[in-house]
Amino acid sequence: MTILIWLLMVGVIKEQPATPLKNTMFQAQGAEIVGYCELIKHPDRYNGKTVTVKATYGSGMEFSVFFDDECGKSTPNEDVIALATFSENARSNSLLYKKLRKVLKKSDEAQMTVVAKFTDGKSRVFGHQMCCRFCLEVLEILAVEEKKLSPPRR
Repeated sequence: MTILIWLLMVGVIKEQPATPLKNTMFQAQGAEIVGYCELIKHPDRYNGKTVTVKATYGSGMEFSVFFDDECGKSTPNEDVIALATFSENARSNSLLYKKLRKVLKKSDEAQMTVVAKFTDGKSRVFGHQMCCRFCLEVLEILAVEEKKLSPPRR
């Protein structure tokens, strides 16, 4: 009888989907869904707010940033990248953070959807050597994918 119960439990566990929950704690608390380009073009609207955003995450020895290739600069000095920081919860409790590390071993970039607190420093005050005007503190990772190469622009 014990073996039968154990086999039934194993069968049930194997059939569970391995996808993240669609309704997360932060989305339930009203984290507005915002396009990355919208976020950096209108920082005053979102400063200090928790948002859900999809962007490219780039990581290297001295940087960790979010950006979107679609956000063109209207002037050479316009800021279009945001420093990426991760809360302890986003790093330690997430299988998606482990997936991110795996994707980054292949490439320095990944496509991510995150719930993050957005901060506009009004000038370049964030990051190594004050690289960034904006900061996205990741509270929760919702999705991680390998970044697909986009065709060259003509």
